[in-house]
Amino acid sequence: MPIQTLTLTEAMKNRKSEISRWPSDADSQAARFSPIARPAFDAPFVIKPDDFVFTVGSCFARNIEKQLAANGFDFAARYFELSHDDSDFTGVDVSGVLNKYVVQSILNELRFAIDPHTRWSQSNLVELSNGKWWDPHLNNTIAPASLERVLYRREKVTEYFKTAARADVFIMTLGLAEAWFDTTSRLYGNGVPPATIQRTEPNRFEFHRLDYNQILTCLEAIRKLLMDHGNPDVNILVTVSPVALKSTFSGQDAMIANTYSQAVQRAAVEAFATAHSN
Repeated sequence: MPIQTLTLTEAMKNRKSEISRWPSDADSQAARFSPIARPAFDAPFVIKPDDFVFTVGSCFARNIEKQLAANGFDFAARYFELSHDDSDFTGVDVSGVLNKYVVQSILNELRFAIDPHTRWSQSNLVELSNGKWWDPHLNNTIAPASLERVLYRREKVTEYFKTAARADVFIMTLGLAEAWFDTTSRLYGNGVPPATIQRTEPNRFEFHRLDYNQILTCLEAIRKLLMDHGNPDVNILVTVSPVALKSTFSGQDAMIANTYSQAVQRAAVEAFATAHSN
């Protein structure tokens, strides 16, 4: 079904707007495309100075956090802490531990944290042949570690996601439409299985390219979780990361695979945002 329906009169009125025409001449391009794109849009809400903001998603979400910090907003990630350990995240910012690259991974973490009917289980972890453990639901740049260390990370991440329940504004960045499915836990993970698993359990994980309906269904489930178990007045801001995928597992040219990944997520977000007033 269409995501928007207008009468002929309404549609023709919209077309008369200056912003309805693609910038095709030098003057209009200078006004709207150069040096940066300036799309016009109507936001149904504003982020108020006293709002508590929760951010989640791919690395682009970390850039949003930097802008929130620069503008004095209160957001959950600024309180996230992880004790120092050489085996932890190798990036500059510890908040990179929170990176979520596929929409199912965001949904899983919220279910683990705020859904009273769903709890994280240690069976979701994978024991590697070298005696270390791997959490498929965390950033896969984090090195496998002892069970104690992995459980500590899991506790800290779940604590972070619990704060989503009190968010006034929930900002979510979708990253990839390429995902890895754990056939044992029946859950989607958050990154490529490490080489050890590729050798010892080659059939445990499947590569999936997500379709529009999968993404949209997850977005709706995320909203329902927030409304049912969090702040019912929460406002949601969704972005699709502009960062291109580094490589593809699909067998396609990376440029084609990236176009699909960005476009299918953007289409699902459009339908999602159009359907809800918040």
